[in-house]
Amino acid sequence: MTTRSGKQIRTEVRTKSTVAADDPVPVTPKRPVTRTLTDFWLIGHPSASITGAKLPDCRQVMKYVLYLRSDPDNIKNKVKNEEIAYDVVDSVIVFWNMARIKTKYRQNCMFDVMKMWNEWQKLMKNKGRPSDPGNRRANFVARLDTLFDIGAPDAIAEIMKSRLLSPKKKQDDIDFYLDQQQERRASMDGHDKVFQTKAEILLARQVQESRIKEREQKRLEMSRIEMVKGAASLSGLDTDVQLPEDDDSMEIDPDFEVNLLDEKQPERELVCLNLPKKVMQCDEITSAVDRLKLSDNQTTMIVSAVIKAAGGSLDDFDISRSTTRRSRMCNRQKLAEDV
Repeated sequence: MTTRSGKQIRTEVRTKSTVAADDPVPVTPKRPVTRTLTDFWLIGHPSASITGAKLPDCRQVMKYVLYLRSDPDNIKNKVKNEEIAYDVVDSVIVFWNMARIKTKYRQNCMFDVMKMWNEWQKLMKNKGRPSDPGNRRANFVARLDTLFDIGAPDAIAEIMKSRLLSPKKKQDDIDFYLDQQQERRASMDGHDKVFQTKAEILLARQVQESRIKEREQKRLEMSRIEMVKGAASLSGLDTDVQLPEDDDSMEIDPDFEVNLLDEKQPERELVCLNLPKKVMQCDEITSAVDRLKLSDNQTTMIVSAVIKAAGGSLDDFDISRSTTRRSRMCNRQKLAEDV
């Protein structure tokens, strides 16, 4: 090729094959995840929990809904919006129980969450429109920072009927509820609302321990009867004989072992356990994991490992991360109601 100055320039024609063979293919770097990508329109960033010393507002509820919808486990298991709404309602009801304010039925509360979610979905379709017909967008934004009111119609009347509260505490609860519906300046007191007193904690602990002892006694009694019947059947005795429960002669020494099969001995000692199908709803499990501050995934993994070690099948039990979370929330709600 000849230039304007008359110099010869050597040119080289490179085909696509040579380019592909000589030059490496450029790799497009992945776009880093920033806070802008996780920011939802009109709502903000998702929140992994609902916290604070006030009754939750609509924005907190929507942030928690968006967090649960973006959870990989919920996406993988194709959890429905109604189930997510129930999980959100369980978290919100805990605050209302601490405030000693009666709430609506759980299903009606779920409907309120779904109504707010569907309204936001409709506004999302026209988020690029500069105009706001009917001020629907402005009204929704203004309502986000107000109370997510799930109080029952007779909530104030129920507070006045309470026999456990003094007149001063009744008036404080009513004033707190009315303030949360309007200016939201008040917050739950540390001694009266969020944190239980030492006496209440001790009473709840005693009730829980008594329940555990009763269940343990019943379990030991049933296991003793099964052991005696099993030994009688293996030795050729009549298993239909009724065993007296109050006879002292039938007590079994825990250190005594009956070796009926001398040829083969098990490699390790085994103990027979009876687990309920809904094992995650046991108060003992939920209370223990709450004390240890374990996550839902850690709790599910530990219980699943115990079932597998015992030779059981996970298909026979109702166990999942969402089931664990719902059981823990229900147990916390029961404890709050008992107090």
